[in-house]
Amino acid sequence: TTATTTTTTVSTTTETTTTTTETTTTTTQTTTTTTETTTTTTETTTTTTETTTTTTETTTTTTETTTTTTETTTTTTETTTTTTE
Repeated sequence: TTATTTTTTVSTTTETTTTTTETTTTTTQTTTTTTETTTTTTETTTTTTETTTTTTETTTTTTETTTTTTETTTTTTETTTTTTE
């Protein structure tokens, strides 16, 4: 009597764990500050002072003195002596 017991156990365990973590972070920050200041100041001060002074003073003094002195002195002495003796 031949008793043959054959026990064949085949255990195949295949465990596959695949963890894929893909993180894509894109941060785009754009700050544009444009400050344009144009200041134009034009100050024009024009002062024109024109003074014309004309003074004409004319003094004319005419003094004319005419003095005519005519003095005539005539002395006539006539003596007549007559002696009769």
